Amino acid sequence: MDKIRFFGTTGSKELLYSNTLTPGGIYMEFGNKKFVIDPGPSTFGKFIQTYPGKIGELDAVILSHVHFDHSTDINAILEGMVGIESQKKGMLITSSSAYEGETKVVHEYLKKMLGEICLVDKCPINRVGNIEIYAFEHQHGIDNYGFKMKYGDKIVSLITDTRYFKELETAYAGSTTMIFNVPYDSVPVGKRLKHLCSADVSKMLQSIQPDRVILTHFGESMYETGPEIVAKRLQEDSGIEVLAARENEEYELV
Repeated sequence: MDKIRFFGTTGSKELLYSNTLTPGGIYMEFGNKKFVIDPGPSTFGKFIQTYPGKIGELDAVILSHVHFDHSTDINAILEGMVGIESQKKGMLITSSSAYEGETKVVHEYLKKMLGEICLVDKCPINRVGNIEIYAFEHQHGIDNYGFKMKYGDKIVSLITDTRYFKELETAYAGSTTMIFNVPYDSVPVGKRLKHLCSADVSKMLQSIQPDRVILTHFGESMYETGPEIVAKRLQEDSGIEVLAARENEEYELV
């Protein structure tokens, strides 16, 4: 079964700082390959607790951008993937800004240990086994990318942090499962948007018509309404199955 697990479900730094919830990261098994995506705070610890002895089985790590709630555990996860014998193995998929230069978050010594490094701003289409992975640049104030993963009849899309813009609908067309980072239900007054709100998700669902949607990366606005309530409202409006991710729970990819 192709599946996904969310080690954390918040996109709010305030909730993280207050020790209420954690951003965590995502673990995915798709097309017989294993991925960790955006390993923010606590991802490493939760992974080895949930899948003891399995970190060396990872095939790839995907990092959308360098913000700390997405990247703090990147080096721990990478080192676990390549293993203590330091053999060249595994793939890192990320942007040049996360890999090199002033904003890099990947340690130099690990770069020599990875089997393959894919920088999506230089090569936006990559392959992990039989999975085709397409990267799309988002609008988040810094270099940031979303991903569309195709295997057989399934297309799983990860819409990471971004403001809404019309080209998102074209980029993620054909998706069967869509995972949305959606911090806002209603947009706070005076807030300069760098993230999606529930109305943005509604527009994209009307256009793309996926089979299943999973919402995550919730902010205080979403918790004030209730992620499950927002998901139910979006499902009723669209006729598409919409789920609100729960921390450390597993979901099937359709």
